[in-house]
Amino acid sequence: MKASRPRIAAVFLITIALAAIIVAAAFAKGPPKKVGPKANGHAVDHVFVIMLENHSYSSVIDDANAPFITSLAHKYALAQTTTA
Repeated sequence: MKASRPRIAAVFLITIALAAIIVAAAFAKGPPKKVGPKANGHAVDHVFVIMLENHSYSSVIDDANAPFITSLAHKYALAQTTTA
């Protein structure tokens, strides 16, 4: 069954309204406090960002259609899985 445009628009508007309510409730106590260099009394030493791709290595790395991911792989690090 295909959803009608008015129904999709209504769901979209309800989602936006709920998001606005959540943001308003979050700021009701004032703006968030600034976070210093320590979180819960412990310094953060490392932050890892793991990017996954659902295509093969050769179709992503060094491919002209994926320049951003390729640049990240060459600039930082690349972990590959091996299949047996």
